[in-house]
Amino acid sequence: MIGVVIPAHNEERCLRACLRSVLVAAAHPQLDAERVYIEVVLDSCSDRSHMSADGFPVTDIDVQARSVGVARARLDFRAQGGIGCYLSKLANSA
Repeated sequence: MIGVVIPAHNEERCLRACLRSVLVAAAHPQLDAERVYIEVVLDSCSDRSHMSADGFPVTDIDVQARSVGVARARLDFRAQGGIGCYLSKLANSA
């Protein structure tokens, strides 16, 4: 199994594009049908980020931590015995 954890804090503008690209990568033929588990950690979002994940085959969880360490801990838990991938930034900051 491959675990992908995507931390999100007010990322409604770019989360859907991020999820589309992760799903394309997860379906790559060279993965030889390896299961890919994708989790979006919605951390203290005050925008509509949670709605951006709707309709995608991903798990989303809400946390109120204001800490990317919480998302990293989720990756450690989900990727046990497999490969983990943590996306650390979704958009460019100005």
